[in-house]
Amino acid sequence: MRVWVQSDKIREGYANFAIADPPLKLILFTGMGKPGSQPRRRRGSNDRLKDPLRIAYSSSNLNNDDRGRRMTMPNDLLVDVDTLRTQVRDKYRDVAVDPHGVHHFHTGRPLAARLGYDRATVDSLPDRAVESFAGVGNPFSLRSLQAGERVVDIGSGAGFDSFIAATQVGPTGRVIGIDMTPEMLAKSRDTAYQLEFAHVEFREGLAEATPVEDGWADVVISNGVINLCADKQAVFAEIFRVLRPGGVLQFADIANGRPVPVEAMRDVDLWTG
Repeated sequence: MRVWVQSDKIREGYANFAIADPPLKLILFTGMGKPGSQPRRRRGSNDRLKDPLRIAYSSSNLNNDDRGRRMTMPNDLLVDVDTLRTQVRDKYRDVAVDPHGVHHFHTGRPLAARLGYDRATVDSLPDRAVESFAGVGNPFSLRSLQAGERVVDIGSGAGFDSFIAATQVGPTGRVIGIDMTPEMLAKSRDTAYQLEFAHVEFREGLAEATPVEDGWADVVISNGVINLCADKQAVFAEIFRVLRPGGVLQFADIANGRPVPVEAMRDVDLWTG
C-alpha cells in the first residue's frame, strides 16, 4: 500500500492524507475536531483514528464475489443505533429549518470559506444551497472531480457538497445524494429543481444501507457523517460495494487521537453534542 502525506496543514489539528491500493483508492481528509467545537466534544479513541485506514485496506483485498458482503464489528456497538439516529435526525432537522439559529458548530458560507472551498463556486450558489452546510472539512481539497464522473454523496444533508460535485462533473456526470433526514431531503431536492441540476438526485437512505446499485460510482464523497455512524465497518463495506473497481473515496471527518473512557463512548449524547 502506498501512502502519501501532505505536510502542509489547513489549520492546527487538520492534515490531508492520500492512500492508494488497487482496486480501491482512498482519499482522506481527517481532522481533530469540528471547527468551533469544544475539546470535550471530540470523540473516539486511538483505535478509531486508525479505523478508516485499517478498514479500507481490508476492503481493497476483497474479490468481486465479496463486494456485497456486510462487514460488522466483532464487538457490540458502543451505542444504540436507533437512539443515535434519532438524535442525529433531530439535530440536523434544526439545521435544515433554522440554519441561522444557534448551533454548536459553524454553518453556511462562513464555514465554507473557512474550509477552503472555491469562493467563486460557492458564490454562484443560492443561499438555500449553502446556509445549512455543516461539514467538517473540504473533501475536494486533494482531488477535483472529473467531468462525467458518477458520484455518491453519503449524508448529503441540504446538498451543498452534492452541488459542488455537480459543478465539477458537469451535465455528463451524475450525482446521487443520500440522507436520512426528511427536512434535509426536501430542501436539497427543491434546491436542485431551482438550479435546474437534472444530473443531481437525492435519495432517502442510510450510510449503512445505501440505495445505490453495486459498482455504480466512480467516486464516493462524505463530510462529517461517518463519525456519527455506530457501525463504521458496515459504512465502509457499503462504500466499497457501490464503488466500481478502482473507484475513489474522498471524505472529511472527525478523528480523535486521545484515549476516551468506554463509559464516555457509550454516552450517546456525547456523539451528537
